[in-house]
Amino acid sequence: DYVRLDYKYTTPNSDWITYNSFAGTPIINISFNILNLRDDNITFRLVGFDDLGNSKELYNSDFWFIKDFNNHLDFVISEPNTETLYELDFEDMIDIGIEVYPVDNDISKVVVETIYESFELTSPISEDDHIYFSDNGDNKRLNATFYDIIGEEFSSIPITIKLYQDAALITSKQIIITVTDTIFDDTVNISNIDISISNGFHETFDNEYWDLYNVSNRFIEMEKDLNYLF
Repeated sequence: DYVRLDYKYTTPNSDWITYNSFAGTPIINISFNILNLRDDNITFRLVGFDDLGNSKELYNSDFWFIKDFNNHLDFVISEPNTETLYELDFEDMIDIGIEVYPVDNDISKVVVETIYESFELTSPISEDDHIYFSDNGDNKRLNATFYDIIGEEFSSIPITIKLYQDAALITSKQIIITVTDTIFDDTVNISNIDISISNGFHETFDNEYWDLYNVSNRFIEMEKDLNYLF
């Protein structure tokens, strides 16, 4: 009645993925567009179904091919990221926590570079049908003495992430992280605040408290329900 085409990648925990079903009799034409698949050694199988829903699998270990198009140039950088404010640790180092997700499974090395330092990750981790690279257990840290991080000032550090297949550079991406000396997460209470507003409103808050949080050097966020109508 019809044939279903499934495929899977060589990552250890990859499950079969259904590509499509094809009908026809007595000859079924099957086309398999592999352009958007991950680059990898890909195994496939055919599962035939009759009109009663009974199935029979046509598969052996010789049903495979290698896709090596290098057509996925974008990738995901989970860490380091531009949303995080980084600080120095007790050794004046910056823990950037590298975690990079390529699209293709044949990426063999990730290089993380600044203008002063370079790190390599050469052991891909398999997860479901894909791989990723992480410095978990071997933290890669930047040496803050190279980057002119002074007191409460904020410094920007460009970082380039490069993906390699063996010795060949496949793609790269640059991000910019922000670093400061120390981040304070303590809550501070402040009372007896005078507030002057340009439209003439003036009020003094005696024995009332504002909650200050996320005190990070220059930035202070405040919460207060004034319950006033201006």
